[in-house]
Amino acid sequence: MSLRVVSCAVAVWLSGAPLAGAQIIQVQPAQAPGAQAPSAGGRISAKAFKAAIEQGPQRLVASMELEPHMVEGRFVGHTLVRFTPDGLLASCQAFKAGDVFISINGESLARPAQFMQAWSSLKEAKLLKVEILRGETPMVLTWQIGG
Repeated sequence: MSLRVVSCAVAVWLSGAPLAGAQIIQVQPAQAPGAQAPSAGGRISAKAFKAAIEQGPQRLVASMELEPHMVEGRFVGHTLVRFTPDGLLASCQAFKAGDVFISINGESLARPAQFMQAWSSLKEAKLLKVEILRGETPMVLTWQIGG
């Protein structure tokens, strides 16, 4: 498997404030179930991440315009249409219009209860893994949380 390391000036992720050390993310094709992903190249300050999580999911959701992504009549994930111009993710470069959000740290985002479970799991997370579809390619964007 080949890895693509993408330089990404992630200006914000959840909190609207720059996250120290989050300039590089590692983007890789999604792993088969049970496979170990290589360690991530990006790092998010634990303090900034915790502050963002404490603000609640409403702020994150309000920063994006999303549409359902269906495959053969089955809901697969949420397609990013755009970031809202004044939203907290407005200058985020890790995600692109058309990306389909599938899961966060392995937790599906298909139903509201699953989204809330994913959000709750982030409170103690040491790693942030966002599974997306970019075009037809499954990818996992990964950040280490700490420091």
